[in-house]
Amino acid sequence: EGVDPAEQILKKPQKPGRKWILAGILAAVAVLAAGAVWFLYANEFRLEIQLSGEAEMLVEYGKPYQEPGAEVLLKGRWLFREGIIPEDVVIQIETDLNQDKMGKYTVAYSAGYYGLEAAAQRTVRVADTVCPVLTLKTTGKTILPGRPYVEEGYMAVDNFDGNLTDKVIRKEEVGKIIYTVMDSSGNPAYAE
Repeated sequence: EGVDPAEQILKKPQKPGRKWILAGILAAVAVLAAGAVWFLYANEFRLEIQLSGEAEMLVEYGKPYQEPGAEVLLKGRWLFREGIIPEDVVIQIETDLNQDKMGKYTVAYSAGYYGLEAAAQRTVRVADTVCPVLTLKTTGKTILPGRPYVEEGYMAVDNFDGNLTDKVIRKEEVGKIIYTVMDSSGNPAYAE
């Protein structure tokens, strides 16, 4: 009485408790999300760069440097303890390495992933470890007993120092002559 019949048709009776169920579901989702965020924070994610090959390398003077590479791993305290390789991570490599100049160089690696940063470095030593080449000139002459040996000549060449012929030490012994030379890196050569 006094209520318009059209209004009664449009109004649906509400079931009691529906709002409480929805509020309970939202609260449970919020608690789970907060727990997940806490777990991810407590997992202490970190980014690491692992070098392929040795951390210290030797490169022969004048030879090209072959970069062994590196990979980025995402690791955590509990989740991903062994690490996973994240997609789309680029490793930046910086160096002043010059394989045509002897010395010690650093190759620096860096990467970033969602706010995490990682860095690593490799030491590369460019050195001369190649011995000089000592060549004896010979004509195949026969030496007669009682006659002095006449030097036929020799030559010493090094990959770093160049011509070392004037540095050759010649020592005569009974029945043989010994030739030795050493380059500036301490690499020896010997001939007899």
